[in-house]
Parts: sequence; structure tokens; C-alpha cells
Amino acid sequence: MDRPTADSRHAIACSLHALAGRANRYPVGISNIWPQAVPPAVALHAWTAGAVGVMTRATRGHSGRPLTSPRTTTLIYLLVILSVVLRLATIILPDRTATLHELAAAAWTAAFVAFVVFYGPMLLRAWARKKT
Repeated sequence: MDRPTADSRHAIACSLHALAGRANRYPVGISNIWPQAVPPAVALHAWTAGAVGVMTRATRGHSGRPLTSPRTTTLIYLLVILSVVLRLATIILPDRTATLHELAAAAWTAAFVAFVVFYGPMLLRAWARKKT
């Protein structure tokens, strides 16, 4: 069983802010003003990365589990952030685009597989009772 980290009550909130917060929207804004600097596809990847944070929070909340961030969830968040950073790196390293795309895809795939393995059973099982 995956144990929550010491500060896991705040980790899920911090992760949501990091993944779905305002910082993700900056590439979209820059892309709208200066698409040569930040291609729209790259900006879209940065912006939509927050979906994983929302999916983990919604799964825990709607399945009756505490809103904590166990180590597995933190790993999922780190893999998603890594994939976004690698995707954004194509802007400053255009000659390495193919390699960066492959690494970003591998990180995203690992994050999604971890989500399915860890959160899938939560979505398929009965409601968990919250400890009061």
C-alpha cells in the first residue's frame, strides 16, 4: 500500500497549483502574441498538463478517499512536469526536437500508466469511507 508523505495534505493542493495554475497559461499567452517564440502546440502541452492534477484530486475526492498525495501521486506529478519541461525545451534546443519529443512522450506515458495502475482501481471499487 502506498503511504502518504508527511506533508501530503498540502502536496495535492500545491501540485494542482503547479500543474493547473497560472504559470501554465504563460506559454499560451506568449504563443498568441509571438507564435515563433512559443509554437501553439508547445503552449497547449504546457497548459493542458494540469488535467492530471485535476484527475487525481477528483478521483480521490469522488471515491471518498482523503485528499492527500501519496508517493505514487507525487511521482505521477513529477513525470508530467518532466514531460512538459522536455516539451518546452524544444523551443531552446530545436536541433534536439526528435529526442526531446521521445523523452517527453516516455515521461507522459509513464505518468499515465502510473495513473491507470494506481487510480484505476479507485475508480472501479466502491466508495471508501473517510476517517473522521
